[in-house]
Amino acid sequence: MEEYNLNDIVIIHNDTDTNEFYTTFPNADCGLSLQEIIDKDIGIGSTYIIMNKTDLPTDYTYFSAWTYNEESNQLGIDISKAKEEQKDNMRELRKPLLEKEDIIFMKSLENGDTAEQQASVARKQVLRDMTNKVTDLSISGSSIDEISSEIEETWDKDLLGEDVFKFKKIYQADGSVQVEK
Repeated sequence: MEEYNLNDIVIIHNDTDTNEFYTTFPNADCGLSLQEIIDKDIGIGSTYIIMNKTDLPTDYTYFSAWTYNEESNQLGIDISKAKEEQKDNMRELRKPLLEKEDIIFMKSLENGDTAEQQASVARKQVLRDMTNKVTDLSISGSSIDEISSEIEETWDKDLLGEDVFKFKKIYQADGSVQVEK
């Protein structure tokens, strides 16, 4: 087996029981060799890939949608799962906005302000329709970073504010990790 600095690598694999994507970040101070870590954490005979941390995608926004294809030995992303996560994030932040609009509508109804009622209905429809941008999105990128970026572009900062679910980890050459929001 090739020699690696354990603090500089990540082992990517699928769980043998669930086929879910996993990453293992070895620690050089654990007292085990790389092969012992692989045998213990991944399983003897399992398929995996060893990557330098600096070669990982930098956009972890949809990390839960990442995949590992054992046949091609490549990282990928489940686009449907990433899109659904984006829509869930949108729904979470739009819920209080819809509730606020309900109050505005009820007050305008009590006051007989039909113009405000119509405006409130229109604002609520915009909020309800925002997830359609994600559903209708055609992805042109092929890398995890490109696909993530395209999905992130569907986020309406004017209505929802900055995307609180987005974060990026950048692995530095010295082994440190920089997190950006």
